Amino acid sequence: MRSLILISLVCTFAAAAFEIPNSLMPEGGDIEWRMVGQRTHVFRDGLLEAKERNKPVLVFFTCGCDTCHTLWVEHFSDPDAVELSEKFIPLFVKGNQELVREYDVAGCPYVVFIAPDGEIIRDYKEDKLLEMDGPGFAKRMKRILKLIQD
Repeated sequence: MRSLILISLVCTFAAAAFEIPNSLMPEGGDIEWRMVGQRTHVFRDGLLEAKERNKPVLVFFTCGCDTCHTLWVEHFSDPDAVELSEKFIPLFVKGNQELVREYDVAGCPYVVFIAPDGEIIRDYKEDKLLEMDGPGFAKRMKRILKLIQD
């Protein structure tokens, strides 16, 4: 009986370790994100799929602050951005320090575009993410797609 209870507890804790809490996903935002959280393998799988499907990756690094939430609602609910997101592999990263270091994330919120070959796409020009509205973000997404096609 004891071993049955012990096995049950171990299975419960193991399942919880791999589950992504709903609290990671803020309200609003209509893009279908893949939740990375601490599961770096989800991120790596997204990069592999991007290469296989020849799609760029859209990565949203967040700390969950009010600014992140505002950008989430304004940028990721814009109908054009939502439609364009289908041409990307969208990854949502919160609290993964390994990826923050690897991608040199300066602060949050932070958006990184990655080409299908794994290269980070630098297309920021004078755009400032915090000064951009939803339609401005959709324009940036279009520029990224154009860069990939050229």
